[in-house]
Amino acid sequence: MGFSRIAPNSVYLGLPLFRSGKSRDFDYLIEQLDSKLTGWKSRALSKAKRLSLCLKAWDAICKPKSCGGLGFRRMKDFNVAILSNWGWKILTGASSLCLSILRTRYLHHTGLFDSQVKAGDSRFWKAILHSVNVLKEWACYVVEDGCSIDP
Repeated sequence: MGFSRIAPNSVYLGLPLFRSGKSRDFDYLIEQLDSKLTGWKSRALSKAKRLSLCLKAWDAICKPKSCGGLGFRRMKDFNVAILSNWGWKILTGASSLCLSILRTRYLHHTGLFDSQVKAGDSRFWKAILHSVNVLKEWACYVVEDGCSIDP
């Protein structure tokens, strides 16, 4: 079909196309930010201080626009939110092919809150189970007339 093979270390728009799931995947960001600190700043600050400065700058960038930031999202928080959404869909009985497969494969006789991570579980399911604590903390039930509880 005319497709060519891409090298594992390929970048597009300055970002790597492939990730290994390790924190070292973001070393290039630290290196790029570090290279921006030129002149007296880079000579006067230790590597630890430069890293701290970069992280503080990243915290400022990740603030909402209404608070003076650029509105960037922290990917870890965003990932937890998406995984918690999958957990919420399981809890509320939403229906889709993917949810049916997850329920059939992993929730035989237990609920989501009672499930434990097992060695043969997929990475996706393990990630959903790790996000259950967020659901436990933030999920709530609406009690109307006392006859039933609606999530």
